[in-house]
Amino acid sequence: MKVIVTGATGQLGKAVIESWQSVPTVQLYPYSEEDFDITNESMINKYVTRGFDVLLNCAAYTNVDCAEQGSAAAYLVNAEAVKKLAIKAAQAKLKFVHISTDYVFSGLKQTGYTEDDKPEPINEYGRSKLAGEIFLQKYCSDYLLVRTAWLYGGEGLNFINRVRNHDGKKEPLRVAKDQIGSPTCATDLAFVIYQLLKQKATGLFHVVSQGQASRLEWAKAITDYLKLDVDLQGVSSNELAQGIAKRPKFSCLDSIRLEKTNVKKIQDWKSALYSFLKSTYLS
Repeated sequence: MKVIVTGATGQLGKAVIESWQSVPTVQLYPYSEEDFDITNESMINKYVTRGFDVLLNCAAYTNVDCAEQGSAAAYLVNAEAVKKLAIKAAQAKLKFVHISTDYVFSGLKQTGYTEDDKPEPINEYGRSKLAGEIFLQKYCSDYLLVRTAWLYGGEGLNFINRVRNHDGKKEPLRVAKDQIGSPTCATDLAFVIYQLLKQKATGLFHVVSQGQASRLEWAKAITDYLKLDVDLQGVSSNELAQGIAKRPKFSCLDSIRLEKTNVKKIQDWKSALYSFLKSTYLS
């Protein structure tokens, strides 16, 4: 299986490379966003060609607040580029694996969102990702669309590193107590995507860790396990200066379609978190 990986230096891209490169039946062709700019049509025509089996798009515009201030950049990467990739993947007969987000939902539901729930994004980032989903399904019939949530890995600007970077500081770390979601490890997500590809799965899947947590509960689990000196202060989203974009307050995803496959769901969020923290920071 020859796999083109875009956004290979991001959290998921790195996790894919680290966990798939030892699989003898997989041949990876990873590209950073600098090497393969998915908004550049000539690069798409150069790299997405016949002879490959899978195009895994890990590239995305993820700055929620910047998207709210100027949505053009977000739509260029998350929607228009996906459209061009989908058209080219269909022409080259590649399976197109694309990653989307819980932010396509409003957060008004009180139970987990399933693949059958209607997306209703409340910010420009979510709207740009939904537009990408629509283009994918319109222009490429052989696709795997994976929605995930609250993704974390070893590097970059993620929630875990935000908490870790506050270790020893005198001022409290203000964390939302009313935002509920599904913290998900990038390595676990990479494993499930590979298993879905092995089973030749198509269509839309929600892939997240089992269970749910508030941002505050997630932060407390991190500080307790790593024994960090962080004064956590739980506040409401309205009190928290998060930026200009609205965040969904409840965006847990239910993996209903995954349960109908032979692929195991990811373990509960806290066990997955502890395993990640141990291997990344304590080994």
